Amino acid sequence: CRFNEGRLGWVQGDRVLDVTAAWDVLPSAKYPFPRHDWMIEHLDAIKLRVQELGGHACVFALKDVKLLSPIACPGKVVAAPVNYRKHLDEAREQAEIHHHNQIQDIQRAGLFLKASSAVVGPGEGVTIAHPERRNDHEAELVVVIGRRAHRVRAAQAFDHIAGYCAGLDMT
Repeated sequence: CRFNEGRLGWVQGDRVLDVTAAWDVLPSAKYPFPRHDWMIEHLDAIKLRVQELGGHACVFALKDVKLLSPIACPGKVVAAPVNYRKHLDEAREQAEIHHHNQIQDIQRAGLFLKASSAVVGPGEGVTIAHPERRNDHEAELVVVIGRRAHRVRAAQAFDHIAGYCAGLDMT
């Protein structure tokens, strides 16, 4: 996890081991900086270093840390609109959800991009910019892609996944 003021942690049950020193395996970056998360690109090396540091880490209670987004600098956030039937039916029945725009199923609508600044951690919270308007949210399974991928065959898709986390898509 990432926690507090940009620390790297290893969650073990109800405690967090501070393994920030594992970032010492990251190569230095120079301008122009990478357009993706540097930690995710080097995740295998970081994991090895975390295991080495685990026994010597400072320990915090999980309840006492502020959890940040697991990804500090996502290169892209790709999302799928109304990606299940019940939500599609709800959106079509309630005009205030779609503001009188045509709502299509995912096969027709395709995917869309969200701003990378929309990614926050569970300890950071979300500010509702227009509380007088309707806010819709849906739980999402977030897949973190850890390697460059373009036209990847289905059989190789899982080779590109760095991990998973829970997400909340808000509109």
